[in-house]
Amino acid sequence: MGKSDFGKLYKECKAEVGGKITIKISFYSDKFDPNKDFGGVIVYKKGGKCKWKNEKGALKGHSGRSFYVIIMETNQWEPEQSGPGKMHPFVVTHHMEMNKAEQLQSILGGGFAYFEKELKYHSIWLNSGSCCGEQSKHKSDGSKKLSKKEQMLIDHVFTEWKKRGNHIIIDIPDWLDKALLK
Repeated sequence: MGKSDFGKLYKECKAEVGGKITIKISFYSDKFDPNKDFGGVIVYKKGGKCKWKNEKGALKGHSGRSFYVIIMETNQWEPEQSGPGKMHPFVVTHHMEMNKAEQLQSILGGGFAYFEKELKYHSIWLNSGSCCGEQSKHKSDGSKKLSKKEQMLIDHVFTEWKKRGNHIIIDIPDWLDKALLK
């Protein structure tokens, strides 16, 4: 979310999930193809919590926890599903069946994309606005780009996803863990 306090958020999530953060690439994510475009969302918190139960959508009945990642291929999307301020909400809507108003009140996360063969770290919807209602003490820094720490994390996630595909758990190496905690 373009977080200037991402280190604090990361530390908070580590404590709530038991001391170790791993990244889950959704079973419902698409597999990497270097000739296609993708939109991705990383969920840090849902409903102000680092652990949650999904109530609706493709993820209904599944548990979720901090640093859950959904990546969807976007080449075949309709115009109302892509474009500025549309792609990342659509990814969340597709998986969690939440409208934009619900997302603003519940999802604390970041958006990224693989577009024209390049990883992009911006999302007008997730990174630059405020979300999670009054329950969130983590505010956006106002930038549509992810913070530098978030970019480091997404670089790691993206590399692993390209190599290993969807429905995987990704460990955060010690060097990255230390950098994110600073």
